[in-house]
Amino acid sequence: MSDPLQSALLAVIELVPAAKSALAEAGAQLDASQRKAAFKFSGKLDDGKVFHDRHLEELERLLKPLQKIIEAGERTEVIVDEGYVDESWIQTILIPEVRELQETCAPLFKLRDALRHVRDLRRVDRIYSQLAH
Repeated sequence: MSDPLQSALLAVIELVPAAKSALAEAGAQLDASQRKAAFKFSGKLDDGKVFHDRHLEELERLLKPLQKIIEAGERTEVIVDEGYVDESWIQTILIPEVRELQETCAPLFKLRDALRHVRDLRRVDRIYSQLAH
């Protein structure tokens, strides 16, 4: 495929199975209304109906509470190393349960990024069409 938009759409389609699985697993971390929204979004993934901007916004809303959980599980540590130029550095780590959630959600974040790419390519096409005429 030489068309960037077609390639981006294919990338989204290829991410759907892993994202659907991740959504089912990560859904346990959501409240009842968010789980319902996740279930509806999963159905849209099945139907291949996730290519519009509103679907990207819907996915971003689903990811927001999961991202908050992940951020809340971050811990900052000062690593002391006398051999290091500054003698120490700061490292951010995740507590194990949150690291698991982050790994579970990774396909959803990849899907979000791929949908953002599709959105951006469509915008480029619209702008190009307007400038070309």
